[in-house]
Amino acid sequence: MVSSPQYIPYIADSDRNTFYFLSFGTDGKIRASSGSSEVNVAGYELDKWYDFKLILDFKAQNYDLYLDGVLVKENLPF
Repeated sequence: MVSSPQYIPYIADSDRNTFYFLSFGTDGKIRASSGSSEVNVAGYELDKWYDFKLILDFKAQNYDLYLDGVLVKENLPF
């Protein structure tokens, strides 16, 4: 596990408000941001590659998350 949470990717709006979409927690969980909270996505292993895909809808301000080609969360707000 990581020694402190790691957040990826960061995206900022025109007012410089920063959003992150994924975090790797110290408890071995991958989480996705969902508005002001987080939802569990999956567990992770150190030294293993993961393929993430984010489909962002800036107009609706939500996104879908794919992990290794599988849709795992949809319509998460940001």
